[in-house]
Amino acid sequence: MRIFVFIAILSLFSCNQQTSTNPVIPAEKDKPIMYNMSEMAGMMEGIYGFNKVLRDSILTGGELPVFPEGLEYLHKAQATSPREIDSNFHELLDRYLAEMESIKTLTREEKIEAYNSSIKTCVECHQTRCQGPIPKIKRLRIPTE
Repeated sequence: MRIFVFIAILSLFSCNQQTSTNPVIPAEKDKPIMYNMSEMAGMMEGIYGFNKVLRDSILTGGELPVFPEGLEYLHKAQATSPREIDSNFHELLDRYLAEMESIKTLTREEKIEAYNSSIKTCVECHQTRCQGPIPKIKRLRIPTE
């Protein structure tokens, strides 16, 4: 009988516990680590945005946007994974830069061909390093018949 009374009293007090309304602030070590974009990744994001504008301009036959200066700096930009920057990367970058330069003087149909070739070059480069953005890059392609 004493055990029964003891359990009843214990359960009565345990049901009356109040929860704190103060929010729990995580300790410094529990906070998420934010992603710091490398210099090259930041430049690639900018190139992606430029390619979207360029694509729309070519499709509508409008005036080409001003091409960003300093794209050749990608040869020296700090990469997320520096060991992935090799001679193949530099060759593909040179090809991309030449295709971008050629777009400035071509007819509309030739611009589409050169633009799509530059996108193909981007995908080719990303197939051997940093594959994540490939689907996003492929969506930049201008459909042809």
